[in-house]
Amino acid sequence: MYATDVLHVEKFGWAIVMAFMSLSVSIPAILAGFRMDAVGRRRYLIIGSVLYTPAMLIFINANFFTLLIAFFFFGLAQMLQGTSYNSLLGDLTPRELRGKVIGCSQFFMYLSQAFMQLLAAALYVYISPQVPFILLGIGAIPLSIVAFLKIFENSAKEV
Repeated sequence: MYATDVLHVEKFGWAIVMAFMSLSVSIPAILAGFRMDAVGRRRYLIIGSVLYTPAMLIFINANFFTLLIAFFFFGLAQMLQGTSYNSLLGDLTPRELRGKVIGCSQFFMYLSQAFMQLLAAALYVYISPQVPFILLGIGAIPLSIVAFLKIFENSAKEV
């Protein structure tokens, strides 16, 4: 809605942006996966979190061409964060508990997403359409700092 109603991007243009996001991170996804195995997951989790900030700051005032840049960063952030989070979870969780840990993790993630989507909708409608995107961009910074300070990779990975 924001892209079409506020930024006045045509619906087909929005479809192109979303397709570009998926295609543009396909090669980096493979490269990041290989590098995560070599240098660790924590670094990529932090980089993924940090990339939300430029993505959202570009998005709030974008035109079609800057949307491509914003959603390249956004897709890259999602891919790096998702891949590194799941890899870290697998590394740090004993095999017999992985299903339970991932299930509980997803339960709380989806529960918090539902609440945050309602909050974002209220902010969008009643305060300003830009506010949810600004908050996501700003909120990524403390998340990155917490990940940097509190997440440590175990040299002995679970098998």
